[in-house]
Amino acid sequence: MRFLYFYFTLLLCISPTVGSSQNWEALDIHDCEQIISATQFHQDHGPWIVVAGGLCPTDENYKKAQTIGYLLVKHGLVKHGYSVVTEAGPGIMEAANAGAVRAEGTSLGFILKGEELNDHIPKDNCLQVSHISHRLEGMVGKASGCIVFPGGLGTVSECFFALDNFRYLEVPHPVVLVDMEFWGPLVEWMKNLHYTHTCPGYLYLVDSSEEAVDIIFSHHKSQSYN
Repeated sequence: MRFLYFYFTLLLCISPTVGSSQNWEALDIHDCEQIISATQFHQDHGPWIVVAGGLCPTDENYKKAQTIGYLLVKHGLVKHGYSVVTEAGPGIMEAANAGAVRAEGTSLGFILKGEELNDHIPKDNCLQVSHISHRLEGMVGKASGCIVFPGGLGTVSECFFALDNFRYLEVPHPVVLVDMEFWGPLVEWMKNLHYTHTCPGYLYLVDSSEEAVDIIFSHHKSQSYN
């Protein structure tokens, strides 16, 4: 059901005629081609690890994101069908994509119309969508984990979108926050939500690239990469 919802959402994003007063039969050839292309994109690429973060990271976090993209491939995830996916922009996104390419892994991206694709994602590995909400659903729709660096409101929305979606899984995928100083206050705030004084068990707070990748790797190893 999760994937049916995802494909319907993606269809809405790609074809503005769907969901309007026009009938399904009113879809023109161009609309149909876009729907087929989007479906094929997801069939061609296995599940992925999302790496999110800001456009203007510190040099230290840029290097960490690059290392994470590299280690996600070298850790063996790609051999089991895992790719590294970002929002295809600069900063943390560019760094993670660059790391994946350097390790000869698959580098993917979701981009909005008018945005510039970073140099580390082949055009065939990028899917253009119409709205931010559809990009969130598209990226998380097949995500098997999410690593989040410091960023702005867009980064925070990705983080909470992943947390909310993963909690409905039988075994939630990990959400790993990198940079304890930056994310620490948010984690403390979350502990006070509804007076539970706890955080989701699949939310992790780390400082190093190696810790972040180890969490992802350990989770999928325990699930036998299912």
